[in-house]
Order: sequence, then structure tokens, then C-alpha cells
Amino acid sequence: MSNRKITIIHPSRSRPQKAFERRNEWLSNAVTDIEYIISIDHDDPFLGVYVALFQDDIIEINDNRSLVDATNNGAAKATGD
Repeated sequence: MSNRKITIIHPSRSRPQKAFERRNEWLSNAVTDIEYIISIDHDDPFLGVYVALFQDDIIEINDNRSLVDATNNGAAKATGD
């Protein structure tokens, strides 16, 4: 089995603590390298909390219009499978 990295793209809005808990679940159960991308809106009222919690991950901040926008903007930064 090859040592491949997978990317998790996690769009989120206004729920930084819940998002961080899900991130920790994924990373603690991972059996391969994980690239974690949190994709959030530039006008999220909890933007600062996201930045503090996800400082070890890729934080993608955009003017998203929808969940699809947030996912696609995160995917543009992905380097894993």
C-alpha cells in the first residue's frame, strides 16, 4: 500500500468549535497523512476563532455565496487525493 495523502475539505460557518471537534476526530482516526482544509466565509462572525483553532491547517477564506463555493475554493488548495 502506498503512503498517500488525502485531503479533507471542510466548509464551515459560525460553528468553529464543532468544526474543530470533527477535525480532531478525523485526525485521531487517520491511518494515512491528512491535509485538512477549513473553508470559511470572509464575513463569518467567528473568523478569529477559526484562525486560532485551525492554525496548524490550511485556512481558506473567501467571499463564498454557498456551501458549493466554499467547497470548491477549498478544493483549489488541495494537494492530496
